[in-house]
Amino acid sequence: MRKQSYSRSTLEHFLNDLSSQRGAPGGGAAAALTGALGVSLLEMTVRINALRVKGAGKKDLERKVKWLGGARRSLLSLMAKDAEAFEKIAELYRKKEKGPAWQGALKKGAVIPYQIAEIASGAGELLPEEAPRTSAWLFSDLKESALLLSAAFDSASLNVEVNLKEIRDKRIVRGMRTNLTQMRSSMDRDRKALSRKRS
Repeated sequence: MRKQSYSRSTLEHFLNDLSSQRGAPGGGAAAALTGALGVSLLEMTVRINALRVKGAGKKDLERKVKWLGGARRSLLSLMAKDAEAFEKIAELYRKKEKGPAWQGALKKGAVIPYQIAEIASGAGELLPEEAPRTSAWLFSDLKESALLLSAAFDSASLNVEVNLKEIRDKRIVRGMRTNLTQMRSSMDRDRKALSRKRS
């Protein structure tokens, strides 16, 4: 199984891999990249907003920038981790392995896109907070960030679900599905709140 990282590779390198017949990277890695784009636009917006804020409010924005930077780097790391998880699942599938190793691979295959969804949801919570202090020129970037984060969440959720279908531990399955439903509701609420800010 190939060890890979997309944190320092070119976008062309990743897209060449994504479009290849190997199957990995695939949808999970694409979801992570989409999330990283959404987080980056939000981080840009917060940085620009911070230039006009002083005092305690500036400290709050600096904390957000730090969190968003960490989220962006995590998503880049998860691009490669998702590809590696899929390759392991594919390897065991070819061997017709259906025992503990198979279940372990499926769980890892579900956990990684679940983490992508969590990060997208967490970033989405910051969107309504930034709306009041975001200029009209920058507001389209904030709305685009919302669209990208939502797409990343939905894409990651698809990749969680495809693995959950064969996981035998029903507690894990129920927990992930319940949490994803709650996160989806929260993201929908945040996007609606963002729209109301400039309606």
